[in-house]
Amino acid sequence: MAQVQKTGYLSFNGVDYSAYGVAITEDGGAVEAEEATVWGGAARVFEPGLPSSRLAVRMRFDPTPDATLDAALKAGTKGALAWRYSSGAISSTNPEFQCTAFLTAYDRGSELGRVQDVTASFAFASVVTRDTTP
Repeated sequence: MAQVQKTGYLSFNGVDYSAYGVAITEDGGAVEAEEATVWGGAARVFEPGLPSSRLAVRMRFDPTPDATLDAALKAGTKGALAWRYSSGAISSTNPEFQCTAFLTAYDRGSELGRVQDVTASFAFASVVTRDTTP
C-alpha cells in the first residue's frame, strides 16, 4: 500500500532530529566481486560481495542540530543511527532501521526566498538491523 510521508524519524548519537522535517533516502547495495575468470569462458561472471549502504537525510536548518552534526563530522564521531520513514511508532508497517554510522558529508544550502535546508550523509559502520517491535 502506498503511503505519504509526512516526516521521518532520525536519531544519531542519541539526538532526535525528527522535529526538523526529515526526508530520508537509503542507498542500499552490495559490492560486486569478479569471480575468477577461466580461459575459454563466455563472459565475465560476478558474485555478490559485502553490503555497502549509505543514508542521505535532508532537513530544515536550525542552529542547534547544525552545531551537533558539524562537530560530529569534524571529529569523525561514530554513533548509533536509527531511522524510520514515518515518525510514528515502530511497527511491522513502520520498521526502525538501526546501525552504527558516521557522517561523511554535511552540506548547508539556501536560496533567496526559500527555507534553508541541510543535507547529511551517513556511511554505515555495522550491519543494519530492522526492528518491528514497538
